[in-house]
Amino acid sequence: MTPTLEECLDLMKNHNMLENIVHHSLLVNEVGLWLSEELNKTGENINLAKVQAGALLHDITKTKSITTGEDHARTGSELLEKLGFTSISEIVRQHVMTDDALNSPTISEVEIVNYADKRVLHNRVVTLKKRFDDLRTRYGINQERVYLISQSEKRAIEVENKIFSRLDVTPDALLSITVESHTLEPQRYPRKD
Repeated sequence: MTPTLEECLDLMKNHNMLENIVHHSLLVNEVGLWLSEELNKTGENINLAKVQAGALLHDITKTKSITTGEDHARTGSELLEKLGFTSISEIVRQHVMTDDALNSPTISEVEIVNYADKRVLHNRVVTLKKRFDDLRTRYGINQERVYLISQSEKRAIEVENKIFSRLDVTPDALLSITVESHTLEPQRYPRKD
């Protein structure tokens, strides 16, 4: 089951997501949906409702994790699993580091949300280099963290290459995406379940 837009917005509100995390999630949603729509034009079969829910909810427990130090990808996934949103819980679980999804010739909703998140620094779309430089600065507190960030960067580059090998634009096309007022209009993103 995939939560509706209204359910996603209610969950974001009910879990007291900080305003900056909400703005980040809205922009991840815009990037993810833009990529999905463009990829679907090339014959991919990306589920827009799953991308939207995954993008909006990928940081659902991040506000809490700031004080507890818990792994927000894991706790967010567990929360959504308990709520019955199993397919979205998997997207949330893998938004920090994807499993071996790259082995599939098709592009998954997991890859789209993971990549979209890596392209959004706070409230603006940036290059992967800029995003990962920021992650190393903020979270590279020891060698293990730096290594994990580097592994995530390597996978993000692989996903970027996989996505843009199917599109007639470069990754720089994403730099002009902003959160539009229509982001929260349910009719823009029809359900595809």
